[in-house]
Amino acid sequence: MPSYTGYELGTLDIGSRSSPRAPRSELCQVFVRWIKGDGQPAIGRIITFDSTLGTTRHLGMGGATFLAGDRVAMTTDRRGEAEIFLLRGATFEVTMTGTGITRRVTIPQAVTSNLLDLIGEAADQFSIARITPVDAPRFTP
Repeated sequence: MPSYTGYELGTLDIGSRSSPRAPRSELCQVFVRWIKGDGQPAIGRIITFDSTLGTTRHLGMGGATFLAGDRVAMTTDRRGEAEIFLLRGATFEVTMTGTGITRRVTIPQAVTSNLLDLIGEAADQFSIARITPVDAPRFTP
């Protein structure tokens, strides 16, 4: 058996052979241009995408699969811009570092998508707890 770098599991070698890649037709280019309130680019900001549903295998368009529970990230450059290719139809929890923003988004069936549009359309995951008063009989001694 040829030698490969990577992990060996019994006689099955999982290593640096060419990894399967989803065809471009199954990917959406998600991009952002992050500008701070003072008009300057937000440089070096990390945006993480955590795939959802624990360790479930997802079936994408055309049969592409990936293991959920994975994390990918992009970092803004000196212009405050970043881009990443993600599977169309996949759901991620997106966190924009330094903002407190975390949203669950589904990658659209499109060639490109602006991350800020995706986040703006997503519902806030956190809801305000509402306490419902309970009517209890009053006992007086």
